[in-house]
Amino acid sequence: GESFDPRSSLYLYGNGDGPTSTATIDFAAATGTEYADEVENVSFRINDIDWGSGNHTDVVTVNAFDA
Repeated sequence: GESFDPRSSLYLYGNGDGPTSTATIDFAAATGTEYADEVENVSFRINDIDWGSGNHTDVVTVNAFDA
């Protein structure tokens, strides 16, 4: 796949049963810019989703909403 900036990442970690991590990414225009609060061509790479014994099951939900 395409390379990603090594300084651009989000690390989620949990230890135990139940929901342990939540992240919200909000794209908003900077004050005074000519752009509205919209983005395009956004891409995500999700690595290391696990399904294991006991309580070690990762569940990932991505919600995207049209501006």
